[in-house]
Amino acid sequence: MKLTKLVAVLLCSMSLLSGCIFVNSGGNGHLKSHEYHKQKFNNEQISLLDIGATRDEVIDLLGEPDASEATKIDESEYYVLYYITQKASSDEESIISQSTPLVFKDNLLLGWGSEILEKVKY
Repeated sequence: MKLTKLVAVLLCSMSLLSGCIFVNSGGNGHLKSHEYHKQKFNNEQISLLDIGATRDEVIDLLGEPDASEATKIDESEYYVLYYITQKASSDEESIISQSTPLVFKDNLLLGWGSEILEKVKY
């Protein structure tokens, strides 16, 4: 009888312990997946933008930017909203270098990309 109880206890213990396996994938799998989907979403939404859209319309569509800049020249306000659209090639790479700039003048979208940013560089 004691042997039967001992075997039962050992079997129960083994089955409980076998469920305690933990595999650590480095913790980056979900983050990398999230980053990929964010980049893909941003690229898709930016391609749908219309020149002349308001800054609020763009933020409603894309969400808050990953970075931004603003200035006033003469009587015009310029805003640049940066949305991550590329994978970082290194950990030191800045958010801006991974992003597509969206350039606004007086809250209206002038365009996006490095060319428009250079044209209106303030």
